[in-house]
Amino acid sequence: MSTPGSNEFRLVLPGLSTFGNLVNDFLDQALSFAGCSGEELEQIIDAVVVALNLIEDRVKMDDDPALPIELVVEIDPRALDISIVEHGVPLGDRDHFMGLSEESLLHALFDEVHWVQLGTRGSSIHLHRLRENTEITALVDVVPETDSSRLHEVEKISSVSRDVHYTFRRFRAGDEFEVSRQFYQSYGRTYPNPDLLYPERILCMNEQGRLHSIIVECEKGSIAGHYGIERPDLGVVGEAGLAVVDPAHRGHGIFASMRTFLVEEARTLGLIGLWSQPTTRHAYSQKMNIKFGSTLCGLSLATTPASVNLRGNEAEEKAERHSCFLYWLPLGEEPAITASVPDSMASLFGDLYQARARDCRLETALVAPDASEEIAATVGGRFNRARRTGSVTISRIDRMTLPLVRQLISDLLEFSGAEVIYADLPITDRSCAWLAEALLDDDDFVLCGIGPRFIDGEDALRLQRLAVPVDLDELVVEGDLARKMTDFITSSLPM
Repeated sequence: MSTPGSNEFRLVLPGLSTFGNLVNDFLDQALSFAGCSGEELEQIIDAVVVALNLIEDRVKMDDDPALPIELVVEIDPRALDISIVEHGVPLGDRDHFMGLSEESLLHALFDEVHWVQLGTRGSSIHLHRLRENTEITALVDVVPETDSSRLHEVEKISSVSRDVHYTFRRFRAGDEFEVSRQFYQSYGRTYPNPDLLYPERILCMNEQGRLHSIIVECEKGSIAGHYGIERPDLGVVGEAGLAVVDPAHRGHGIFASMRTFLVEEARTLGLIGLWSQPTTRHAYSQKMNIKFGSTLCGLSLATTPASVNLRGNEAEEKAERHSCFLYWLPLGEEPAITASVPDSMASLFGDLYQARARDCRLETALVAPDASEEIAATVGGRFNRARRTGSVTISRIDRMTLPLVRQLISDLLEFSGAEVIYADLPITDRSCAWLAEALLDDDDFVLCGIGPRFIDGEDALRLQRLAVPVDLDELVVEGDLARKMTDFITSSLPM
């Protein structure tokens, strides 16, 4: 069944036990509208009921059976999203994050599982499942490149005359088929964002603003390339990436012109900056970021599955995950900042902020949160099944933050099977250095770097924890600052 645009279904309940049949009927109707049927429908309903029951048990534990709980189902052409939100259970010293012992069931059915703990405002679970869209190979005849050429081989012989005229414009409905074809032609099924193999998803993300696609058009109307700004949360920071150039047009300097146009589009969107993740497998994309004014912020180890290859050679096998650097391009003057970081990192952070030209005062005192403070921490977690990555985001640190984070880390490792976890800490919180030290000392985290404006428009101190080996010999490093950061991070890895 095809559903036009986006649709939302919402059910608010005072308690779950009495309304079990209503919940099942609601889910059956909403999921059927999304095209789910048979075994798939039953499995999703069972998984959602498991999550609901976990919240119901907690409500009973807190002697508040009238607590409002919202069940929201959102459907668009790309995905099915189910949210369960409970309002207002205060956290106590005994409480952990969610205690989801049934998470393996959720991860078997959903592509992403998000947890959010809002302190006194409640908590929520968000379940994200991609729909069965039609892949580009079923729509057009396309064969991926079979060579394993690297992105730095820009002097390829082109089949297009050097005097061809290119136009750079925004995405229009209908472009999605050619964009998807080019990604498959260049990368096969190895590209780390599988959405690009499905034209319907490309169109949907552009319509929602979660992807802002830039198109390179030839004078005859054909598409020569694509570049994109990803904004999954529709926030003020975007990720620049998703670049591809048709093989016939490589070597014409298209990428540089696309980048210039992309930055202007980001300004038009009102973004405060763009971040990007050049690979550590070669220096070309790192050099391109530096050329266009981006500065180094971090090194994300093992961020990409080993199955992902750089250029369409699906037969190429790598035993270990790939890594990426993290670069940042501010789109305006950044305000001065006071950053709380561990003393061991102060020199490196000073260099990073100096390179970025952001005025920063570093505080290295380890200030534990005040035990008498009102509980107001916000801790969010996410697991991405395709990438096997987990993430933890903390917007405010209080006395319950550390146990909440540790429970979430345990869930991501034990139940979700995360191969790497990234933790974003609020660097302007006076207890950030204290929390970072705790995770570094007792939880096997190492530095990742600065998450540029990643938390509510402000910087994050980003840590990372590896659960699988990473090939340090494959790290190609461009620049003295990148070398200093790489040496600092890799020397800190647990033996």
